[in-house]
Amino acid sequence: NTGMVLTRLSNDRFVATPHRVVNLNQDYRYAIPYFFGPNFDYVIRPVETCVGPDNPPRHEPYTLREYRTKLARVNFAHRQQPGDEY
Repeated sequence: NTGMVLTRLSNDRFVATPHRVVNLNQDYRYAIPYFFGPNFDYVIRPVETCVGPDNPPRHEPYTLREYRTKLARVNFAHRQQPGDEY
C-alpha cells in the first residue's frame, strides 16, 4: 500500500487514508490501477527532512519485502501457514 509506505517515509507527516470503496450510485465505476515493481530490498525509513532532535523516527525501519510479507499474511489466510514464504 503506497499510502502506508508514505506514512513511514514521512515519519507520520502524511497519514494514509483507509481504503474504502463503496459505490452508492447506480452508475458503473471503472478502476485504472497502476502497478510498478519496487526493489524488495529497499529499507523503508523516514527521509532526513522528516526527522530531527525534536521529531525522532516513530517507526522501526524494515525492508519492502518484510512489509509486503506481513501485509500478505494479515490479509490472506493461506499466507498464515508456518513456513509459507511470500
